Amino acid sequence: MPLPYYRKKYFKNVWRRWRVLIIIFIALIIYVLIRLPSFQFSASDGHSWFISFIDDLLFFGIGLLTAILGSKLPQEESFDNRVSVLANGKYANKDAETYLSRNIKNLITYSMEHKLVITLKRISYDSSYIYIHVESLSHLANMTEDAEIKLKVEGSVCPGDEVDGTRGFVTYHACHREGLPAKFFIPEGHIKDLNNEPETKYTIDTLVPINANSTARLKVSYEIWIPSNGLENRPDDWYYHCFPIFTAKSTVSLVNELQIPVSYKYRYPVNSDDFSPDKSTHHEKTGTVNAGIDATILPGLSFIEDDKITILFSIN
Repeated sequence: MPLPYYRKKYFKNVWRRWRVLIIIFIALIIYVLIRLPSFQFSASDGHSWFISFIDDLLFFGIGLLTAILGSKLPQEESFDNRVSVLANGKYANKDAETYLSRNIKNLITYSMEHKLVITLKRISYDSSYIYIHVESLSHLANMTEDAEIKLKVEGSVCPGDEVDGTRGFVTYHACHREGLPAKFFIPEGHIKDLNNEPETKYTIDTLVPINANSTARLKVSYEIWIPSNGLENRPDDWYYHCFPIFTAKSTVSLVNELQIPVSYKYRYPVNSDDFSPDKSTHHEKTGTVNAGIDATILPGLSFIEDDKITILFSIN
């Protein structure tokens, strides 16, 4: 089984700090192994220095191991000390370091996995809209081993036109933290009517505490109407989902509970290997999901903050 990434980082840091002594120690061991076959275990033949050399090598190995285990690697320092190391120039400032530490905490958490499931539920009376149920589930992770992170996740559910007397509902909003009680904003069995929300949108402004070396799951579910035969040149006809933080792997699925096939077109950004904002491209794909079929249209891609997926539906 391959080593976890954090273990690889540990051994890499050990090698970077102690590589000179480790290379010397390995070279001395190789020397001993080469000379050992010709060595006679007798102090009277002039080889007593070799015995002493082996003893010294043994103590050198024990001392090296003690130094490695007893010293702190960079990742073993406190979080504030690690941040302080970054600000090592002559213009470093204590207040600026405090500000830097607070903002780095927002960047050191990310979404390991995100699943977006869009279920096509029913068609309006005039066949102009599709009623969809959306479930967004983010698996958030704290990459530190010694600091609780309070991640702020912001977003909103913005419905479109009012159809058949409603714009939609938010049916679930909760944060499930590892080893801690769940925090419910809208529990199962309750709804938030989007008709009654300010500006007819539901604002997601969630502070998610994540313990060191721990994870949390943020789930939001809602139901809204979208045009059944949207026009490309009308932005409001597209369904869109924005990513509030870096997401390592996102999967988007469509579930067609209608009695007819539904065509779709979706657009999404593809980022470069180093996630440079100015080195992303946008892809566009089309497809059809038949009645009663579940289809994965986006098979696990990485997205950076503020990336957006857009989908246009058609029943013609």
